[in-house]
Amino acid sequence: MPKPNKRYGVFLTEAGLTALRGSKILSLFLKENDFFICYAIDPSGNYLHMNLDLKLANVHEMELSIPHHYVLGITHGYQDKTLGFYNAEPTVGKDEEEHH
Repeated sequence: MPKPNKRYGVFLTEAGLTALRGSKILSLFLKENDFFICYAIDPSGNYLHMNLDLKLANVHEMELSIPHHYVLGITHGYQDKTLGFYNAEPTVGKDEEEHH
């Protein structure tokens, strides 16, 4: 059985969000998110190079390099559900509502 594709979640700082929301394409994706989903990342050098998965912005894939100081943190996993990026339902307080 083939191993699922690894995905990276790159979370941005407030300075990174402010700067990147100025881009027409990226602003569509970053309107409600503070992260990028990536197929691949390369942190070597002066910039973090990313192959972005922008399905939610009607763009299939895009390459982007950003300064490291725009990055708050990076997560990774083998399924989007594990990362919690797609189709996530809020669960906080859900049990309390069902019991009342």
